[in-house]
Amino acid sequence: TCGCTVADGYSKVIKPGASTPLRVKLQTRNSFGRLSRSVLIKSNDPSGRPLELKVEATVERATPAS
Repeated sequence: TCGCTVADGYSKVIKPGASTPLRVKLQTRNSFGRLSRSVLIKSNDPSGRPLELKVEATVERATPAS
């Protein structure tokens, strides 16, 4: 919901038993330190439960160029 995680590069329709690559980008902008974000993957699976993919990273402060 924050717009800092974006999933792209995947097929919108996937046949049962098939797969597709999924690329997730984490926009750190002005963030630093430990970050944890989630991507919800929704499908028409009969269980009706979305899959939550957690993305965790440690972002270091940028060091000024000398």
